[in-house]
Amino acid sequence: MDKPAEAKPTCTDGELNGLETGIDCGFDSSTCSLCSAGFGCLTSSNCDEGLVCAGDEFVCVLAEQEAGAYVEVEDLELSGVSPT
Repeated sequence: MDKPAEAKPTCTDGELNGLETGIDCGFDSSTCSLCSAGFGCLTSSNCDEGLVCAGDEFVCVLAEQEAGAYVEVEDLELSGVSPT
C-alpha cells in the first residue's frame, strides 16, 4: 500500500512551512506576500513596506517603533546606565 503524498507547502495553507518566515508570508515576494506587523522575519526585506524586522523574536514591527527602541537604549547609554 502506497503512503499518501504529503501536501506541498503553499503560501495559503495557514501554516509556517516551506521558505516562509511568518505564517504564509516572508522569504521573498516572489514566493509569498511580505509579512505584516507581528509576523516572523529574518531580515527587514521579509516585511511589508514601513516595517522592519526587529527584536530577539525576529518579528516585523513599525519602523517608528524600532527607531524609538534604539533612542531609548542610546539615551540610557549616554546617561551611563547599561541597557542590559
